[in-house]
Amino acid sequence: MKTNKFQLLFATTLLALIITSKANAQKYTTVADTPALNKEYRQVSADLAELNKRLTDAQGKTSNLMSKVTTTSQDAQSAAIASEQQASTATNGDLKDLRKEEKKAEKANKKAKDQKDAQKDLKANQKEIKHLNEEISKKQKRLAELDKERDAIMGKQ
Repeated sequence: MKTNKFQLLFATTLLALIITSKANAQKYTTVADTPALNKEYRQVSADLAELNKRLTDAQGKTSNLMSKVTTTSQDAQSAAIASEQQASTATNGDLKDLRKEEKKAEKANKKAKDQKDAQKDLKANQKEIKHLNEEISKKQKRLAELDKERDAIMGKQ
């Protein structure tokens, strides 16, 4: 039983080493590969610049969204208070007061919905910033790999 576990562990480890050695193999190894390496390097650099631009835009949008959340929250609270006050008047009043209360309640409901939408937009923006940071990190790692491959090719000359 112990030998079977040992053999299974050994086979799994060997398989993992084979897979990772192939995954870490350099794509560009000769001087003839240099044009292709340079082309990929330019493409990854352009992608990185575009991602950084998008990140800057998203970060700038964050402050606007945060102020929108604050504003809509205050608007929703004041509309709810006004609706509540109108409702107390409407219970003691006539049909005209009841219609005013209904309009104020609809307004308060709309303001509350606007506030929820603003919060949703802020969360989506924060998620986008996180995604962009992850993509930027991947591109930076790929550039570092390409630099190593270029250095390895130049070292062979």
